Amino acid sequence: MDDETRGFIEKVIDSALETDLLGAVDWIRKEIPLSSVKDLTFGFQVGLIYGNCMGFISLASHGHTTAEDLLSLEAMLKRRFPELLEKIKKQMDT
Repeated sequence: MDDETRGFIEKVIDSALETDLLGAVDWIRKEIPLSSVKDLTFGFQVGLIYGNCMGFISLASHGHTTAEDLLSLEAMLKRRFPELLEKIKKQMDT
């Protein structure tokens, strides 16, 4: 994965961390009973980030996404999981 793609992925994650993470799932919380709002919010955000990044990677590689690209994206996301979880925790505590 090239540096430009890595930079884009980092910016997508940074952008997610600047949003109201809990607000993004309010519509779901109002419709169905949930056992864990934290887990729903985390999964929702990871899904959004993953989808945005996969779209970018696919466009940048002209539809030839490699297994290495996927592993790199997953590694970058895993490294930032603690930040996402901390942001969710902070929003839930307020």
